[in-house]
Amino acid sequence: MGNILASLTRILIACGCLVTAAAMGLSLSGSSLCSSGGCKIVEDYLSVDPIFMYALGFLFFCLLFVAEHKEKLRQYGPPLLMFALAVEGYLVGFQLFVIHAVCFLCVTVALIVVTIGLLKLFGESRRPIINGFLLLMLTCSLVGFINIPSAPIPSGGHDVLIYSKECPHCEEVIRFSKKSGIQLTLYEVNKVRNMMVWLGIDAVPVLICNDATDKKIYIGSTKIEKVLAAKYGHHAYEVLKPIASPPKAPPQLKHKAVTKRSEKKSEAPAADGHDILKNTEESVFPLEENDATCSTNRETDGTCK
Repeated sequence: MGNILASLTRILIACGCLVTAAAMGLSLSGSSLCSSGGCKIVEDYLSVDPIFMYALGFLFFCLLFVAEHKEKLRQYGPPLLMFALAVEGYLVGFQLFVIHAVCFLCVTVALIVVTIGLLKLFGESRRPIINGFLLLMLTCSLVGFINIPSAPIPSGGHDVLIYSKECPHCEEVIRFSKKSGIQLTLYEVNKVRNMMVWLGIDAVPVLICNDATDKKIYIGSTKIEKVLAAKYGHHAYEVLKPIASPPKAPPQLKHKAVTKRSEKKSEAPAADGHDILKNTEESVFPLEENDATCSTNRETDGTCK
């Protein structure tokens, strides 16, 4: 019986080495062993390259393989497995309770580790394995208890701007809204990252025009400022007025300035301050909204990844 359990354990360890090595090799080639939506979501949450996690998994199975085959190192196998079970508890809890998505590659590795642990319960040095399973349940439960869900986007009320503190385009939109007297509800991107990942949005700023029964999403400072100006046109007029209105020239220079402009474009009549403001408002901030502006816009202009 002991030989059978030892053989099954070694087979599972070899499978773990192969799976993590394959994941690491495909990651180096720009591909992935797991192409499901859950795997991509988990990768988006990693602060390091996924290959680093695959390398750690491969190293763990290699060390476990050596400990299993070397009599002098066999005593280090159970503590190593106990540590792996505790780590798997955190990773499984994170997927179940935080991002609500499952990476099949991660689940496969976790099942291999748990199965090896179950087989080791029938051998010697069972105490570290029992402690490992207790740590697995404890870490998984703690992640669920201390998890702070993403802040929900309320329906109705002010429009919502999702921003990042390191994004200059976000600061530009915030300054524009303040100068225009437009009230926006601000959400830092880390508080709604789950929603951003699910929507496939990887850039800020993001404006959510928040109606009671409908939400319209716009991406990029250029697009957002146009939408805000179209929705709150009289505010945008006040912001543009000091910028678009030409400075009053002295009487002796006024005729000269107009003459010079006429020489460059004789076919166009000279415009006064009111006409310049009107043309600027129409070209930069169109006030008519059509169906195209109601769909999710993925402009790359004016965004921070």
